[in-house]
Amino acid sequence: MSDIAIKARIAGRVQGVAFRAWTRSEAQRRGLSGWARNESDGSVLALFMGPANEV
Repeated sequence: MSDIAIKARIAGRVQGVAFRAWTRSEAQRRGLSGWARNESDGSVLALFMGPANEV
């Protein structure tokens, strides 16, 4: 299966609750790479890259 990349914006209660740490842990568990960052509007913007069935 080929690799893909997606960018996602996650809204709601995602800042101050260890959401980025959880996202990093899940991504590593699935063999993905990418990043996640807090945005000024309170959302989290993330890029996930890896095998399509894991993204």
